Amino acid sequence: MLLKKQYMEYLTDIFSTKAEQARLVTVLISVIIAVSIVLLNQHFAIRKARKEHLSEKIEELYKAILNYEKSAIELSTAMSKIWKLKKDGAKSEELAKLEASLNDLVTIVHEEVDRISMFFWLYFSNVNFTTSNYLVSSCVPALVEYKDNNENWIDHHLGFEGVSSRARELKSICFDLMKKHRR
Repeated sequence: MLLKKQYMEYLTDIFSTKAEQARLVTVLISVIIAVSIVLLNQHFAIRKARKEHLSEKIEELYKAILNYEKSAIELSTAMSKIWKLKKDGAKSEELAKLEASLNDLVTIVHEEVDRISMFFWLYFSNVNFTTSNYLVSSCVPALVEYKDNNENWIDHHLGFEGVSSRARELKSICFDLMKKHRR
């Protein structure tokens, strides 16, 4: 308490005249304005950096969606070729290569779905994204039937349509995010 009293006396002695008090008020106002400007500048810089970061992530998400679509279409095409070769009763080297590549293509599609899921989980958690809707078994049901019953394989057109509709859904979500987070 004694220190506080001494400090107050010191200030009243220093700023005893009206001119010195006016100078103190001017300095205090200048400091408040300067600190306010720095804080506002920092706030807007952080907002701009956050928007740029989200824009970059939306771009990466869109590229992952395109990779998903491309990989799923490759898988769909390979399955269609296998179906046609099996339907014709062919036992060719091409058939063996296509069947061997199926697991790799499924893995690639699932990796892209995981990547897309990660983007939604990390950056856009408000988007309702269900990973299982985009896995191979959801958009290419012919693969499941192929594995279950190697002899009677359904027409593959359904698989391609499933891939296309899932990719359109993802692109639509991505475009909505683009509109929401414009620079």
